[in-house]
Amino acid sequence: MPYWRLYYKNGTYRDERPEEESLRAAPVGAQVLAVCIAQGELRRPLLQIDIPSSYKPIWYRRKSVSSNNAGAVPQTDAVILGSAREGANGYEGNLYAVIQGKIIDCPPNMIDYGAITSLLRV
Repeated sequence: MPYWRLYYKNGTYRDERPEEESLRAAPVGAQVLAVCIAQGELRRPLLQIDIPSSYKPIWYRRKSVSSNNAGAVPQTDAVILGSAREGANGYEGNLYAVIQGKIIDCPPNMIDYGAITSLLRV
């Protein structure tokens, strides 16, 4: 499963913690958002996205629920990431999706305007 990493101007970075799935907990001012995969104790960046000064990082997990004998089981379908800012029609920016280990332009059906709006208003 991919994780986020934010790089800051002073050379520091902040990794997603297992108990925090939201960028809302991260300090503001990041210049780069990276999607990383875990390799043992380390994380290897797969993609890095520059964050322009008027934009904010976007990261959320698109989930669905399937049923089995134990009941409803949530599963992650994709990770959506990019940078955005508030715009005339909701938001402006670039979004990507990590689906089955591949990074592609975010399909329109994966865009969650509520999640984006909540991240932009932090």
